[in-house]
Amino acid sequence: MASTVPAIAPTPYHGLSTENAKRWLARLTQFVTLKGCKDEDALAMFGLLLRDSALDWFTCLDDSVRKDFTQVKAAFLLRFQDVVPTWQRLSSFFTAKQEPTETVNDFTSRMSMRGSDLSLSSEQIVQATLAGLLSHIRPFVLQKDPTTVEEIRRAANQLALLWIRHDRKKC
Repeated sequence: MASTVPAIAPTPYHGLSTENAKRWLARLTQFVTLKGCKDEDALAMFGLLLRDSALDWFTCLDDSVRKDFTQVKAAFLLRFQDVVPTWQRLSSFFTAKQEPTETVNDFTSRMSMRGSDLSLSSEQIVQATLAGLLSHIRPFVLQKDPTTVEEIRRAANQLALLWIRHDRKKC
C-alpha cells in the first residue's frame, strides 16, 4: 500500500537522547506550515510521528494540553529538549573530533549545527571546529587563517584538490 505521507514529511521522533527535539519540532512546524495545516491537523501529524517513549509521553498529556498545538510544542520541548545537561553538551562539543571516515563537509556541518544548538558564537564554533579537524588536515587549514566555518571548509577542500592532483601526477 502506498504511503499517503509525502517524502518531505519529518521522520518519526522516538524520544531518544540522540535525537534533537528542537530541530525535529522545527522541521515538523515547517512541514505543517507548508501543507497549510490547521492546528487540529498539525496535532494529528504530531501524534502520528511520535514513537516509543515520545508517544507514551504524548498519550499521558492532560487533554487540555494535548488539544492545543502551541501548548503541546512547549510541553514537548520542556520534556525532550536538553535531555543531556548543558555542561555535558558543551564539553562534548569542544572535544569533538572529525572521524577518520568523515568528510570535512560533514564534520563542519555537524559542528555548525551543534554550535548553533548550543547558542555559541561563530568564533567559538570556528575554534572548536579547527581543533577537531584531523591532524593531517589541520595544519594546512590553519595556514589559511580561517575566520568562518565556510573558510575552514574551503581550505580543507582546497587541500583535497591538491591531493587529487598529486595522485594523478603519480599515474
